[in-house]
Amino acid sequence: MAIYIEIGNGIVGNAAQIVASVIDVFESDGKTVAILNTSINHNPEVFEFQRTPIILEHDAKGNYSAILAGGTCLAGDIFGEYRFKHPLQLGDKITFNNVGAYTLIKANRFNGHNLPSIYLRHIDNRLELLKNYTYNDYQQQWQLS
Repeated sequence: MAIYIEIGNGIVGNAAQIVASVIDVFESDGKTVAILNTSINHNPEVFEFQRTPIILEHDAKGNYSAILAGGTCLAGDIFGEYRFKHPLQLGDKITFNNVGAYTLIKANRFNGHNLPSIYLRHIDNRLELLKNYTYNDYQQQWQLS
Protein backbone atom coordinates (compact mmCIF):
# COMPACT_ATOMS: atom_id res chain seq x y z
CA MET A 1 0.00 0.00 0.00
CA ALA A 2 1.38 3.38 -1.00
CA ILE A 3 0.32 6.72 0.38
CA TYR A 4 0.81 9.83 -1.70
CA ILE A 5 0.69 13.23 -0.08
CA GLU A 6 0.35 16.32 -2.22
CA ILE A 7 1.98 19.41 -0.86
CA GLY A 8 -0.91 21.74 -1.42
CA ASN A 9 -1.98 25.30 -0.92
CA GLY A 10 -1.99 25.00 2.87
CA ILE A 11 1.76 24.35 2.88
CA VAL A 12 3.22 26.25 -0.07
CA GLY A 13 0.44 28.64 -1.08
CA ASN A 14 2.17 31.64 0.47
CA ALA A 15 5.65 30.56 -0.58
CA ALA A 16 6.11 32.26 -3.93
CA GLN A 17 5.63 35.34 -6.06
CA ILE A 18 5.43 35.95 -9.79
CA VAL A 19 7.01 39.23 -10.84
CA ALA A 20 5.74 40.37 -14.22
CA SER A 21 6.49 43.40 -16.38
CA VAL A 22 4.04 45.66 -18.17
CA ILE A 23 4.72 45.27 -21.91
CA ASP A 24 1.81 47.31 -23.30
CA VAL A 25 -0.75 49.82 -22.03
CA PHE A 26 -3.81 51.01 -23.96
CA GLU A 27 -7.36 52.25 -23.53
CA SER A 28 -10.37 50.07 -24.39
CA ASP A 29 -13.99 51.09 -23.79
CA GLY A 30 -12.81 53.85 -21.45
CA LYS A 31 -10.67 51.53 -19.32
CA THR A 32 -6.91 51.22 -19.11
CA VAL A 33 -5.61 47.76 -20.00
CA ALA A 34 -2.08 46.69 -19.11
CA ILE A 35 -0.65 43.64 -20.88
CA LEU A 36 1.89 41.69 -18.83
CA ASN A 37 4.70 39.38 -19.89
CA THR A 38 2.96 36.55 -18.07
CA SER A 39 -0.34 34.77 -18.49
CA ILE A 40 -3.01 33.21 -16.35
CA ASN A 41 -1.49 30.00 -17.70
CA HIS A 42 1.29 30.70 -15.18
CA ASN A 43 -1.27 31.05 -12.39
CA PRO A 44 -4.09 28.68 -13.37
CA GLU A 45 -6.17 29.25 -10.22
CA VAL A 46 -7.17 32.62 -11.69
CA PHE A 47 -8.97 30.97 -14.60
CA GLU A 48 -9.98 27.63 -13.10
CA PHE A 49 -11.33 28.93 -9.79
CA GLN A 50 -11.97 32.60 -10.68
CA ARG A 51 -9.44 33.57 -8.02
CA THR A 52 -8.40 37.22 -7.88
CA PRO A 53 -4.66 37.22 -7.20
CA ILE A 54 -3.12 39.44 -4.55
CA ILE A 55 -0.93 42.09 -6.17
CA LEU A 56 1.54 43.94 -3.97
CA GLU A 57 1.34 47.16 -6.00
CA HIS A 58 -2.46 47.34 -5.69
CA ASP A 59 -3.68 50.33 -3.68
CA ALA A 60 -7.43 50.25 -2.95
CA LYS A 61 -7.36 54.06 -2.60
CA GLY A 62 -5.25 54.61 -5.72
CA ASN A 63 -6.48 57.11 -8.29
CA TYR A 64 -5.58 54.98 -11.34
CA SER A 65 -7.22 51.71 -12.30
CA ALA A 66 -6.10 49.17 -14.85
CA ILE A 67 -7.24 45.79 -16.07
CA LEU A 68 -4.26 43.44 -15.94
CA ALA A 69 -4.19 40.91 -18.76
CA GLY A 70 -1.84 38.29 -20.10
CA GLY A 71 -0.37 38.41 -23.57
CA THR A 72 -1.98 35.29 -25.03
CA CYS A 73 -5.00 35.00 -27.29
CA LEU A 74 -6.79 32.92 -24.65
CA ALA A 75 -10.22 34.38 -23.92
CA GLY A 76 -10.18 35.09 -20.22
CA ASP A 77 -6.43 35.79 -19.93
CA ILE A 78 -7.34 38.51 -17.45
CA PHE A 79 -6.11 38.78 -13.86
CA GLY A 80 -8.63 41.44 -12.87
CA GLU A 81 -8.96 45.17 -12.36
CA TYR A 82 -6.71 46.83 -9.80
CA ARG A 83 -6.01 50.33 -8.52
CA PHE A 84 -2.60 52.01 -8.40
CA LYS A 85 -1.06 55.20 -7.01
CA HIS A 86 0.39 56.05 -10.43
CA PRO A 87 -0.65 55.21 -14.00
CA LEU A 88 1.01 52.01 -15.19
CA GLN A 89 3.81 52.44 -17.71
CA LEU A 90 5.89 50.12 -19.88
CA GLY A 91 8.40 48.24 -17.77
CA ASP A 92 6.54 48.63 -14.46
CA LYS A 93 6.70 45.53 -12.28
CA ILE A 94 3.59 43.77 -11.01
CA THR A 95 4.10 41.31 -8.15
CA PHE A 96 1.60 38.50 -7.72
CA ASN A 97 1.85 37.32 -4.12
CA ASN A 98 1.04 33.95 -2.56
CA VAL A 99 1.14 31.90 -5.78
CA GLY A 100 3.24 28.95 -4.67
CA ALA A 101 0.67 26.17 -4.80
CA TYR A 102 0.05 25.56 -8.48
CA THR A 103 2.08 28.16 -10.33
CA LEU A 104 4.76 25.87 -11.73
CA ILE A 105 3.17 22.46 -11.44
CA LYS A 106 0.28 23.44 -13.74
CA ALA A 107 1.92 26.24 -15.73
CA ASN A 108 2.20 25.79 -19.47
CA ARG A 109 3.72 27.48 -22.51
CA PHE A 110 0.42 28.31 -24.19
CA ASN A 111 0.75 30.48 -27.29
CA GLY A 112 4.52 30.76 -27.00
CA HIS A 113 4.73 32.16 -23.48
CA ASN A 114 7.76 30.72 -21.78
CA LEU A 115 7.61 29.35 -18.25
CA PRO A 116 8.65 31.83 -15.55
CA SER A 117 12.27 31.80 -14.41
CA ILE A 118 12.72 30.57 -10.85
CA TYR A 119 14.68 32.62 -8.32
CA LEU A 120 15.51 32.02 -4.68
CA ARG A 121 15.25 35.09 -2.46
CA HIS A 122 17.81 34.80 0.32
CA ILE A 123 17.21 36.20 3.78
CA ASP A 124 19.33 39.26 2.84
CA ASN A 125 16.98 39.85 -0.18
CA ARG A 126 19.66 38.74 -2.65
CA LEU A 127 18.15 36.92 -5.65
CA GLU A 128 19.72 33.74 -7.01
CA LEU A 129 18.60 32.39 -10.40
CA LEU A 130 17.79 28.69 -10.01
CA LYS A 131 16.19 27.92 -13.37
CA ASN A 132 15.74 29.83 -16.60
CA TYR A 133 13.69 28.04 -19.24
CA THR A 134 14.95 28.08 -22.82
CA TYR A 135 13.69 26.98 -26.19
CA ASN A 136 15.83 23.86 -25.73
CA ASP A 137 13.73 22.99 -22.66
CA TYR A 138 10.62 23.33 -24.82
CA GLN A 139 12.13 21.04 -27.48
CA GLN A 140 13.03 18.43 -24.87
CA GLN A 141 9.54 18.57 -23.36
CA TRP A 142 8.00 17.63 -26.69
CA GLN A 143 10.98 15.55 -27.86
CA LEU A 144 11.45 17.74 -30.91
CA SER A 145 14.78 17.75 -32.63
